[in-house]
Amino acid sequence: MAAATNFAGGGRIGHKIVRYLDERDRFQTSRWLPAVANVDIPVHVCWGTADAVAPREVAEHLTTVVRPDATLTLLDGVGHFCMQEAPAEWNEAVLDFWQ
Repeated sequence: MAAATNFAGGGRIGHKIVRYLDERDRFQTSRWLPAVANVDIPVHVCWGTADAVAPREVAEHLTTVVRPDATLTLLDGVGHFCMQEAPAEWNEAVLDFWQ
């Protein structure tokens, strides 16, 4: 991620990239939460308990309110990028879900 941010002066446009947060908030109830709620395949939410971007409560909301039949796997001490911070644990959780 650091390499991508620094490529061709990308660090100078961070304020533009982070605008996705505004879009996420704006379209939350009309797009992405209904997509999670209505998808016709099993849903597995794999979340890091140390996620400072989207705290554990977000995952709990997704799996109790938005999609109560979803499976929630919490990875202790892992942050926002589970698949990078704890790839073995993340892979195991994902594979276990589909077996």
